[in-house]
Amino acid sequence: MLMALKKNRSNKFTVGLCNSFKDSKLKVLFFELDKEHNEYYEQVTKVFMKNELDHFVHLTGSQGHHFLSPTLMSAGRWHYIIQEIKQINPKCPMTTLRVKPNKYYQEDYFWYQIIDERHFDNKKINSLQMCNYFNRLWKTEFKGEIQTELNIVSYPLPKVEIVRTS
Repeated sequence: MLMALKKNRSNKFTVGLCNSFKDSKLKVLFFELDKEHNEYYEQVTKVFMKNELDHFVHLTGSQGHHFLSPTLMSAGRWHYIIQEIKQINPKCPMTTLRVKPNKYYQEDYFWYQIIDERHFDNKKINSLQMCNYFNRLWKTEFKGEIQTELNIVSYPLPKVEIVRTS
């Protein structure tokens, strides 16, 4: 079945990593700070730290930040934690983050550079597959033991956000 794209979507697709898994009810925490929200960087970092979540941060093409964690948690704990920061960027889907640098011009030059990487002793509660995915793409050093099946999706980029920044 063919589906028509929404009017605000382009015909250029990207790849997103979901914070839920095909074979589990557990979740991981992702968050995005757009450029206009960068003043909240420390506040978001404190939430990840306070909850002892292994995580890393990288720049996006819009000079924002992606926060990604491989630490598994219940949906209830995820909901509790996200309540502390979701008002910062209400446009952030909270469930899927783009993992392919194809939204902005020359974004791939800095996409894979990590700004911050934090480790707690979470090996026993980290998704092995999520750790391996992060380690392969971003050269992180996460360790995990819990088997999960990643949920990777493809979706069209918005028309208005495919821009050259230089």
